[in-house]
Amino acid sequence: MAAPRAAATILVLAEAPGKAFEVLMIKRHSKARFMANTYVFPGGCVDEADQEYAARIRSPETLAEYRVAALRELWEETGVHFESDGRAGVGSSSPELGAAQLARLTPFAHWVTPKQEKYRYDTRFFLARATNPAAATLPVKGDPKEVDDVRWVSPQDALMLHASQDSNFRLPPPTFIIMQSLVLPSQPKGALNLISKYAGLYGSEEALQAMPRVEPVLDVGSQPIRIYMRPEWTHLPPGVHSDGPAVVHVGEGMPDLPAHQPDAPAAKL
Repeated sequence: MAAPRAAATILVLAEAPGKAFEVLMIKRHSKARFMANTYVFPGGCVDEADQEYAARIRSPETLAEYRVAALRELWEETGVHFESDGRAGVGSSSPELGAAQLARLTPFAHWVTPKQEKYRYDTRFFLARATNPAAATLPVKGDPKEVDDVRWVSPQDALMLHASQDSNFRLPPPTFIIMQSLVLPSQPKGALNLISKYAGLYGSEEALQAMPRVEPVLDVGSQPIRIYMRPEWTHLPPGVHSDGPAVVHVGEGMPDLPAHQPDAPAAKL
């Protein structure tokens, strides 16, 4: 069984007309060894250079090396970077990261790849809001070696595109469940309010210890593969409630399902 590698991913939020916000997403390359042909948030593994960089700038933030990795991968995969004041921009040269940029990231979720997978990642998810009003119109462009598409999309639109039988827009289970959580009635409305909530929940080292660690279980004995999500495994914090999904197909449409009880057999699609 492979030990999960440390990884980080970032949900860049931008205000958009008529919507609470849009999220920057990438479509992983068709030849990617993990989650190929699916739309995910920019991110990747935390490497030794990220750890050294975080130590060098002496950031006081929690999970500093994860923040560095998330911002580095964001720029490498989409060209998007953050200024110290939170404005998002696009550039062809590697941006200089400082403590101010790292402070713009808010811990949001913690997921671990199921033990049945060949490639496993222990991933920290972060939220970051672009403060410039026109951020969602930035001319983003993916790295052709890693990314087939880059786009801004609202959580609602992402879920509808995923559900469409005629769409090539597919969300892997963690991304689907996180997108679904962003549209729950119990979530704050708007990017700023959402980030404020999670900053209050996980703003300290001690508070991070209470963040749910989600490690789903895959059923690989039948086709299609299914991922099992029990209520106690949810990444949602106290005060944010969801009734599903309990089981979702990997790579297929994932409709809402009632959450099953811990002592009951999981429903199957």
